[in-house]
Amino acid sequence: NSFCTLLGGVRRLDRTDKHARRNPRPSEMASEIHHAKAQQLLQQIDLAKNQRRENDEARAAMLNAEDRLLHLHRQLYVQHMHHDANDALEDARKRLEHFEGSLSFSESTKRLEAARFFEDVGLQATPDMLTNEDAVCSLRAIDNASQHMRRLLTDYPDGDIHLRRYIAGALDVLNRAGRLVQAARIESDGWLPVTGPVLQALEQLVKCRPIEEPLAELVAEVERLTQEDARLQQAQRAAAEAGETAKGEELTRDRIMLLEGVADLVTHKFRVITNIDEGTLTVLQSETTRIRGVTVENAKELLAKTEAKRDVLSSDLAKIRDQMSRADKDQELARGAFLEAKHASDQALARNAAKQKECWEQMIQLEKQLHELAVERRDEVDRRTRMVEREERRRCDMTYFASFAEEHEQVLKQSLESCEAEEELGHMMQEVVLQACQAVDAKVVAMQRSLEHTRVAAFQEHSERFREQYLHLGDVMYRKERLVDELDRRIDMLNLQQDLAMQTFNPKAKFLSEQRAELEVERAEVQAFLEVLQQKAAAYVESFKPTEKALRAISNAFVHPIFELQRHNKARSRKLDQYYAATVHE
Repeated sequence: NSFCTLLGGVRRLDRTDKHARRNPRPSEMASEIHHAKAQQLLQQIDLAKNQRRENDEARAAMLNAEDRLLHLHRQLYVQHMHHDANDALEDARKRLEHFEGSLSFSESTKRLEAARFFEDVGLQATPDMLTNEDAVCSLRAIDNASQHMRRLLTDYPDGDIHLRRYIAGALDVLNRAGRLVQAARIESDGWLPVTGPVLQALEQLVKCRPIEEPLAELVAEVERLTQEDARLQQAQRAAAEAGETAKGEELTRDRIMLLEGVADLVTHKFRVITNIDEGTLTVLQSETTRIRGVTVENAKELLAKTEAKRDVLSSDLAKIRDQMSRADKDQELARGAFLEAKHASDQALARNAAKQKECWEQMIQLEKQLHELAVERRDEVDRRTRMVEREERRRCDMTYFASFAEEHEQVLKQSLESCEAEEELGHMMQEVVLQACQAVDAKVVAMQRSLEHTRVAAFQEHSERFREQYLHLGDVMYRKERLVDELDRRIDMLNLQQDLAMQTFNPKAKFLSEQRAELEVERAEVQAFLEVLQQKAAAYVESFKPTEKALRAISNAFVHPIFELQRHNKARSRKLDQYYAATVHE
């Protein structure tokens, strides 16, 4: 009944698969696979049916011969049937030999699936753990990393020499890892999540320009403005020697604007340096730290899985070897018992034939005994038939198990070799990623050190530019303040002269009033220009505070230009006071 149910299910599956071929769906590939399995199952079922039919026909022919012999022995016409009985005995003997020689259960006891052997032996390895001759290796992670690194070498031939050396060494390790994967027929896809981020970090680091490149334009512009400032200083000296005060004032204003431009360029240099530090190097360093942690964890996880897989495969190999040893011993015992039983059966049949011959000679007297012997033979043949069938089934089952055990032993050995290859691959990939992280860290530290030197040089340049700018502006402010004081004295003197002229009705009073008005206008203009200069000086000092703070942190010998200007102004004031004192004395 179960066989008919299985056959009906297979035929329904075949009809369903034919309908699927007429109406193709996206699962057509799966249907074709099921159809192939169904056809294979039907073929095996047909072979088992044919073998069972042949066994039944041989058994029926042999039993018919025995029944015929038993029937003849029951005849009362012994002498008449003696000849027929001899013929029937010979035919039965031949039928028995034919039955024993042609009996086979190779198809009916054949196991369509190896799951029963897995259960009998207690194997724990799943199909995805096993590596056989048909296994396909996967080089996606290794090929992806190799292609990416070769592209970096090709696209950036002028990249950092340390990174190029690392990439060359990493390509050598990846080539060896690829040969290992192909030889062991294992997969490397588990390293894709690890190699992807570190390759991106390498590419980003290779793309980074040297620190001097973004600052080159600013340095050139500062140099140009410095040359322009030298030209203005020379023009100022020439105007002062020629006594051209207006031109000197105009050149002073131009030089102040020029120095402001230099200060803005130096400040912009700080912003560029800060953007490189915070926008590129800090992000790369944090990403490298994260990648290192993820790599170590993933490597530990992959190696732990490989070790667990090795334990399972080793346990299965030991189990199947132990089971094969037991099966060999059982085979020897069972075969020995069968041969002993068959020998005993041969002896029984020989004794039976001898007794039959004796009975034929004493047929009249021993007819009853002959009948009993015929029945005894019939029972012995039945028992022997069942014994032979059991032995054939056991032999076929043992043959299939031995074949399965031999094949699965090879699969387990190959799987263990794959475990060793996977473990070595894990160490290689971990070495590549960790060396990449070390190369990135070394490059970042070198770039930070270079950036720090550039920043210190920029601070010092800013300090020199600010000192020159502030001292020049302070000199102009000092001159304007002295000019305001001189204009105030002249205005006071004109006020006294105008009052005296008005008291004496001197006609010069109007002229003195006009002179005083002109001086007041000039004094207002100078005072307004002085206030503008004071605002610029305050702005210069405020913009210089970050540089001042950095220079004080670097060295305690820094002297602020404000104090230098104050000492210079005090010295000039003392000289001016001495001049006024000498003039008054004279």
